[in-house]
Amino acid sequence: MAGRSTCSISSISSRSSELFPAPREFKGTPQEANAYYEKGIRWLWLRHAAYPIFSGVPQARNLINMQPERTWGEAAIVRYRNRRTFLKLLSEPSYAAMEPYKFLALEIDLVPVSSKMAIPDPRLVVGVGFVIIFLLVGWISAV
Repeated sequence: MAGRSTCSISSISSRSSELFPAPREFKGTPQEANAYYEKGIRWLWLRHAAYPIFSGVPQARNLINMQPERTWGEAAIVRYRNRRTFLKLLSEPSYAAMEPYKFLALEIDLVPVSSKMAIPDPRLVVGVGFVIIFLLVGWISAV
């Protein structure tokens, strides 16, 4: 039996790099480190049937007054086929070379989340609907 899909939620922030120092050759911001990481891991994601489903920047501060307030520069969600796939990707030898860039960019909250409900992209639903109507009209006109 296959597991349910799993998502990884990342909050990319402008934090200091004292906890995870940058590799010697990298001189950049946390956002640049994350962009480098995402570009380098793209083929690993595809090999493991994973892909980013959301990436964006916050439009305002936290609506709940929490102290200390954590500021996000960007948020990203990546979908994995299941938790086993997520953990397999983390244990890939080629992932180890990209890992320092991810740690440089993130406040570390590495939590896989199983989805209860996933809403498909409306463009996909509408496109499939049009294809079905097109095929149905062609079939009816052929009969």
